[in-house]
Amino acid sequence: NDFPLESLPVNGAMEGISEALALAVHASGATGEPQENACLLMVVQPGERNAFDQHWLETTLWEQHGVRTIRRTLAQIAAEAETNSDGELRIGGENGTLVTAVYFRAGYTPDDYPSATEWEGRLLLEKSAAVKCPNVAYHLAGTKKVQQDIAQPGRLERFLSA
Repeated sequence: NDFPLESLPVNGAMEGISEALALAVHASGATGEPQENACLLMVVQPGERNAFDQHWLETTLWEQHGVRTIRRTLAQIAAEAETNSDGELRIGGENGTLVTAVYFRAGYTPDDYPSATEWEGRLLLEKSAAVKCPNVAYHLAGTKKVQQDIAQPGRLERFLSA
C-alpha cells in the first residue's frame, strides 16, 4: 500500500453536525413533555437518491445521542404535521411525535416546490417553534438564485464599508 490510512487527516464533521443537531433537539422548548421524547425532522426530497450520508447522520444521532430522526418530504409534512398554539410541531396529529428541530436536506431549489402543498409544508415548519437548520435567512442565501443575484457587479459592495 503506497498510502497508509493512518496518514489521512481526521475528519470530525459527522460528530460535529450530529452533536449540534442533538443539542438543538434537546434545547428547544417543548411544553409538557420530556425532551427525551423529542426528535429531529429531516426534510428530504421525494425519491431521495443521495441518502447515504443522511442515513449515516441518523445512525450517529441515535447511537451517540439517543436522538430519533423522522424523514419527510415537504408534501408529507403538509399532510401529516401540525402545530399547536404554543408552536409545538408534531408529526402524526395532536398526540403524534414531537419535533423540536428541523434539518433541511431539501427546499433549496424551485423544483422542491412543484405545488402549493410543498409551500404549505414549508410555512408550517417556519411557523413552528422548532429550531431550523438552516434558518430561513441562511436557506435563502444558499439558493442558486440569490447567489446569482448577489454575484452581479455592485450588489455586495453596498454592504461593505470602504
